[in-house]
Amino acid sequence: MIILGDIGNTDTKICVVSNNKIIKRILIPSKGKKTHILNQYFKKFEFSRVKKILFCSVVPSTFKELKIYLKKKTK
Repeated sequence: MIILGDIGNTDTKICVVSNNKIIKRILIPSKGKKTHILNQYFKKFEFSRVKKILFCSVVPSTFKELKIYLKKKTK
């Protein structure tokens, strides 16, 4: 399973991909705190199955916040 993301000025798009198929799509605003929103979307998600995470970003502060969140979840 792979988590892919694109962090833009307006929206952050996150996709979970498995066997070349998109399993889950998440679209959240890039402004404000995202941890509360991500906790809702990934409530029953098994992070132990994630093999790779790839993000592209033009907003360094949002990237840093997501990086910390995913690091805590995936180890």
